Amino acid sequence: MKKKCKAVMLPANEKAAIRLGVNYFHNIPGHTRGQYFNLYILSDDKIKEGDWVYDTNLEGLKRCFFKVSESISDYYPSWWKKIIATTDSLVIGEYHSPQDETERDLTTYLPRPSNEFIKKFCDKGGIWEVMVEYEKDVCDGTIDCGYKRDCAADCINYKLKVAPDNTISIYPVKDSWSREEVEKLCREAHEVGVKQARVIYPANRAIDKWIEENL
Repeated sequence: MKKKCKAVMLPANEKAAIRLGVNYFHNIPGHTRGQYFNLYILSDDKIKEGDWVYDTNLEGLKRCFFKVSESISDYYPSWWKKIIATTDSLVIGEYHSPQDETERDLTTYLPRPSNEFIKKFCDKGGIWEVMVEYEKDVCDGTIDCGYKRDCAADCINYKLKVAPDNTISIYPVKDSWSREEVEKLCREAHEVGVKQARVIYPANRAIDKWIEENL
């Protein structure tokens, strides 16, 4: 499935993926030619301890993002948006410095947009709304899937789809859908609802009837 997300661009203190005047950005008020920028992809996903968030109340400021610490309440304000991918070097978890050449550097960074998307972003002078691909994540009953009640072992959740090269899949925002696409989305939403409610009646026939009567 795909979720609509927002893209924002912020000035960087050092060399970064986008450079004003080089990547076809010639006209950004308040910035001079040669300025570097980083790109951030934001979502409405549930925010947890350790996540990086963007404070939309501080939009436009250079440092309007931060990492959520355990000292902050679980009830996060609606104007905080989770950073799911970025060209910035934002680290997930702790930094483990190798003691010798035989040990690996275990530093893990947030996923990033692909180089193809960054080029398209620059060519178009900015793409501020995008669709990002997510994949099914079947809960094993032990993870925090975000539901308040006890989670069923076959609960279906969705997680960000990340390629082996740590990039995410980004698509244009659609403004029209075929009947087949709408049916697929309805069935996916219905499947999640059935799993959460632990329904035991023939649920497939219910969604078939609803689609027949409403689409």
